[in-house]
Amino acid sequence: MKRTYIFLLCLILYGCGSRLEKRNEELRYQNPDSNEVWLATELLGQKIGYSVSRYGKTADGFRFDNLTRLTLGMMGKKQFVRTQSTVITYSDLSLDSFNFELNSPDGFFRSSGKVEKDQLTVNTGQGVRIWKLTRQLYPIEALGTVIVQAKPAPGAILNYLTFDGTVMDTLPTVVEVLGQETIKTAGETREALKVKVRRAKFDVTIWLDNNGMTLKEESPIGMNSYRVSEKEALAGEPGYPPDVLRLFAVAVDTLIPHPEKVKRVVLEISGIDTAEFKLATANQRILSPSPLRLEISIPDVPKGIRLPINVEDEYLKPSISIQSDAELIKKKAAEITKGLKDATDAARRILLWTFTSLNKEAVASLPNALDVLKSMKGDCNEHSVLYAALARASGIPAKVAVGLVYLEGAFYYHAWNEVYLGQWVPVDPTFGEFPANALHLKLAEGELSQQAEVLGVVRKIGIKVVEFE
Repeated sequence: MKRTYIFLLCLILYGCGSRLEKRNEELRYQNPDSNEVWLATELLGQKIGYSVSRYGKTADGFRFDNLTRLTLGMMGKKQFVRTQSTVITYSDLSLDSFNFELNSPDGFFRSSGKVEKDQLTVNTGQGVRIWKLTRQLYPIEALGTVIVQAKPAPGAILNYLTFDGTVMDTLPTVVEVLGQETIKTAGETREALKVKVRRAKFDVTIWLDNNGMTLKEESPIGMNSYRVSEKEALAGEPGYPPDVLRLFAVAVDTLIPHPEKVKRVVLEISGIDTAEFKLATANQRILSPSPLRLEISIPDVPKGIRLPINVEDEYLKPSISIQSDAELIKKKAAEITKGLKDATDAARRILLWTFTSLNKEAVASLPNALDVLKSMKGDCNEHSVLYAALARASGIPAKVAVGLVYLEGAFYYHAWNEVYLGQWVPVDPTFGEFPANALHLKLAEGELSQQAEVLGVVRKIGIKVVEFE
């Protein structure tokens, strides 16, 4: 089973550059006894790339290898992105170990992990994260085989815990078995098991062969994959690819001339399940459930709070992408806030430094604060993880908020921050706003897997601006 749909969502989150250095496109693992599957991937009916997967038995379990290469359009540029993964499983297909790589013009990311007893340890080279496991963990690459081997009846609902190297997280995964279906792919008519898989609040429909490998895959965002020959997969992509950012713009019929000055807004929202998304927050208030009306207001920024702030401890700790305990991060934070005792002054100075210091570039990477500090470039995701790390290193609780922001007649995916200054205050280091304007619709908070949840709803959501001031 592929990870392409959530992988593309993450690339949209992280942004794109414009060039890729050539690398060997062959999988490192060459096992003559392995099986091989080639898939072409389309976006809005236009081919944007391919993947090749090989799988076979090992002495104690199975091995799955995957290489994916996509050509994406973003902001008028072509971006080439390549991922490669190797997964080793036990005989029951649960995860033993993995290696994951992402290569783009903007950098190279590698991670590895190992399951021992009831613990998954992941190492990115920049940090280590440990998950305590309470049930069996399956790699997403093996999920199709797990489903097929279960021999489920039509209508069955299966629940799994899966790991996806793209978002560096474990994800509850629900599979609805739709039944057997005859489909034609790669010039052949085949019997397939049709299933709907839900991860990160996003549904994808997949047709599986008898080995659990993908024959066809369809998603609501218009990205589909289907089985092809090796020659067809490697044939290249015609023309300029669709611009992925346009997929996630939510147009509104109200033109707001100075959005940076908006302190309060009322939005009427449709197409979102309020049971899945927590819309009521410190700065967002639900005015009515039907139609769903949401008021967003910006609080006054408190003063007189001394450093360090010893509450909201969870948001002072380092994480896999917010390495607030790294020496370079701590040194830079101390340099920026030198001489300051007031937490609000320190939070504002960190924001202004981040806003003025980072080059505003869309990059294709898995953003983490340490790499951003070294490269000194990025878009909203890079700004937000670096800001959070510098704030935490200075003793200010900070988190990453994700959702939609208004720009020139539409709401677009965006990431910003919230800092705790006696209350949670939204701030935006990408736009240099302290506090952030009220046209920031928060849908989630957290790191990669939580951010991916937002893009699943953007294609469904409707927004009407009722009033603003």
